Amino acid sequence: MTDSPQWTWSDGWILTALFIPGKRADLHEIIAAADATNHAIPTKEEMSQALTKFVQCRLICEEKGHYTIASEYLASIETAFS
Repeated sequence: MTDSPQWTWSDGWILTALFIPGKRADLHEIIAAADATNHAIPTKEEMSQALTKFVQCRLICEEKGHYTIASEYLASIETAFS
């Protein structure tokens, strides 16, 4: 049995912020989108924990400092976001 991550409100906020740019996003774009949606900047710890969980669950892909939502989850996230 695998341990499932404990999801937090911050994880959802950061996932939304990753979705907003609509493409490969740099870290500064994710932070800017998070600020735009919540009028707050995620802490280093919030960002690190969320991105680590997302990568471990293969929810997102990271390549050379760019982050994208994995294609198999994109439609579900689009539905939840709209």
